[in-house]
Amino acid sequence: MRGGPHFCRESGRTFTWCAFGESMVISKLNRSLAKQDPEGTFENPLLILEDAMFTRGEKMGTLDRWRQSILAELTAVGEVKRARLLGEIDEARNRLRR
Repeated sequence: MRGGPHFCRESGRTFTWCAFGESMVISKLNRSLAKQDPEGTFENPLLILEDAMFTRGEKMGTLDRWRQSILAELTAVGEVKRARLLGEIDEARNRLRR
């Protein structure tokens, strides 16, 4: 993500990082929507970790909610193609615990 802008498709939020990663510009994020619909707000689970507006607990809760949503979807349709996304969510949660 460093070295170029990132645009979140649902929230309209744009991140811009400087070359040294010391500054960023963040446009408005609908925190409530992001917590309830993380998949629609964030491009991938690791971007939740970089969000400066969420507390550590909010990040963990959002990742947990995303994970439960994927599990429910997999159970409902019997598909396993989204298992990779579950792995990314678990990776993000593990990094947050460090």
